[in-house]
Amino acid sequence: MNRTLFGHSYGGICALFTMFQYNDYNDILFHNIIAASPSIWWPDDQLAYTRESSLYTQTSVLPVNLYMTVGSFEGFMVTDMERMQQVLESRNYEYFNASYHVNQGKDHTTNKEQTFRDGIPWVLRQDIQLPTNSKVLAQSIMETSIYPNPATDQITIVIPPALGAQTVTCSILDGLGKRIKTVTQQTVGQNNLHIPIDDLSKGMYIVHLTSGKIQQNLKFIKGSEL
Repeated sequence: MNRTLFGHSYGGICALFTMFQYNDYNDILFHNIIAASPSIWWPDDQLAYTRESSLYTQTSVLPVNLYMTVGSFEGFMVTDMERMQQVLESRNYEYFNASYHVNQGKDHTTNKEQTFRDGIPWVLRQDIQLPTNSKVLAQSIMETSIYPNPATDQITIVIPPALGAQTVTCSILDGLGKRIKTVTQQTVGQNNLHIPIDDLSKGMYIVHLTSGKIQQNLKFIKGSEL
């Protein structure tokens, strides 16, 4: 179980893509990922974020230790890594552990050596935390639904009675993981959460629901009125 995948440059983005395909916590091949100077820009500046967004729509459980670096002399790749760091930190994946570093004075070649030297000891010091609570693993606010979909001016999220009296936090994120708005509501029995979306541009959005340790992701499309 304690396997580590190390990749540099194109190998670094390959390592991230490997992590982004882990939508089932039972099917994780590498629980430790070391990505040195990952080519996040490849091939169109968007694919890495699209892959991560796809992962997030399917799960909030990611028991992986990630060590990701870039050299301070690597130009735009520093900005790329910092942007990916911001996206991953905004997700709050359960059981996910990460360490990010801009290695000063390192370029695309020398950063590889620095990352290997520092990354291996780091992953060996980390625990691998696996989900144990079946309710958490389900990541479901049981039978939660969203309508209409596509929507134009408002979406309604149906909160089932089984949830009981809980505080539900609903965040709307765009395709790159940027949080657009957040609504919090106390539920008592079955309740409908109404969220206006007339201020959103057309496109696909993710609704991230949190209630205690239970989480769920739903997708909806903002369309235009006929």
